[in-house]
Amino acid sequence: MKSKAETYVGFAIKKRAVIFGVDGIVRTLKGANNKISLILITESLSENSRDAISNALSARFSQMFGSETQGTFECQTIDTATIQDMEILRQRNCKAIAICDCELAKAIRENLQ
Repeated sequence: MKSKAETYVGFAIKKRAVIFGVDGIVRTLKGANNKISLILITESLSENSRDAISNALSARFSQMFGSETQGTFECQTIDTATIQDMEILRQRNCKAIAICDCELAKAIRENLQ
């Protein structure tokens, strides 16, 4: 049976508000129109891929707020190691997805925690 979070991810996919894969996520974070609200990664994602996402997030953070100023960054990364890998991710053979719709990201975040 699907969890509510998986259902919300399915809604985001149907809405085309999802970026699949590490390369797509990194490319979007480096671009000007960054609208990523949530990044979901599986426990089997390699350390190099995790570092690539982390480096892109930190570069985006310093670009938005400056290297010395403090601010809040809207994007949150959730490692799905604490829960089962989502069936949707397994079906698409994908280890990282980014949700671009802020309301769906909020609903997914609430249902995963």
